Amino acid sequence: MDKQNLLTIGNLSKQTGVHVKSLRYYEQLGILLPAYTDPDTGYRYYTLSQIPVVDDIMSLIHISEP
Repeated sequence: MDKQNLLTIGNLSKQTGVHVKSLRYYEQLGILLPAYTDPDTGYRYYTLSQIPVVDDIMSLIHISEP
């Protein structure tokens, strides 16, 4: 897999302002799966097109807050 066009979970966190732990939690829920997980290291990688998905998740969280 060419990781050149992928974001690490840390980079996705910086781009979106969402904590890495939250991104891992969204993966556990099955709502934000990494585009690629390195089988040797377990590192998660995401595409730029997943940034709007994170934004949508955050919008839904804020809508549902009392």
